[in-house]
Amino acid sequence: MKKVFNKKFKFIFAGSILTSMIPLTAVSCLYEKDDTVVYAREFLQENPFLSKTRVANQNNKVLKNFEDNLYTTNILTFDFSIIDLRFKFNTMKVNNEHLVQTIDNIVKIEGQNISLNQKNYDKFKKLINETETNFYKYITSHPDLSQRTNDDIVLLINQNKLISQDFDKKFEELKELINEYKNDYKGTKSLLEILKTIFATDKTSSIIELEKKIQSSLSSLLSKSIYYIHVSDFDQVVTYDQLDAIVQNFVKNTPW
Repeated sequence: MKKVFNKKFKFIFAGSILTSMIPLTAVSCLYEKDDTVVYAREFLQENPFLSKTRVANQNNKVLKNFEDNLYTTNILTFDFSIIDLRFKFNTMKVNNEHLVQTIDNIVKIEGQNISLNQKNYDKFKKLINETETNFYKYITSHPDLSQRTNDDIVLLINQNKLISQDFDKKFEELKELINEYKNDYKGTKSLLEILKTIFATDKTSSIIELEKKIQSSLSSLLSKSIYYIHVSDFDQVVTYDQLDAIVQNFVKNTPW
């Protein structure tokens, strides 16, 4: 019997916010009373990976699916020299994308001019502010919240703030680019025409480079995605502590 044991997990949080890789690799010389030998004999009687009690919050579908996937991996063939646990997937990704909300049409385009779509812009700002306010309400009612979990949620809130600040800054920069295009370069294209332009790679000029900048900036401002978390939904946030508890339970009572 051959059993190969190579464990690797990768957890990724909302766009660039948190990535945790936990390597769980073990190779050992096996002896009669070695833990791995004892465990292998017990494994023949019952597969403990399949009989363990699950610990993920069952109301959090993302965590539940992650744990279910963890327990439905290809498990164990072995001899008494090498142990290797192989997963069906090279990486297992978990993030907070389920909490993301996208606000479209934040910018109005009229000819060569832009303005804020005030209704959608206000909604964009409102959701960001509400999420932060909801968080403070949540921690008030959950004084036992761990510092690490608190920090993980704060990362999402801070990401929202950065997106908000970046939008306002780039909107003003875009207005300056448009004024430069109209006044200094006497550009004639409408902003919609610039948006639809496919620029040739072998042809360039100062005005073309300016149009490219306008196109890139305008495209990035038309819609924005942020984390919106209702005060009752903070248990839906995926945090390091939750993932760690699932993985620790997965390898509990094993030699690894």
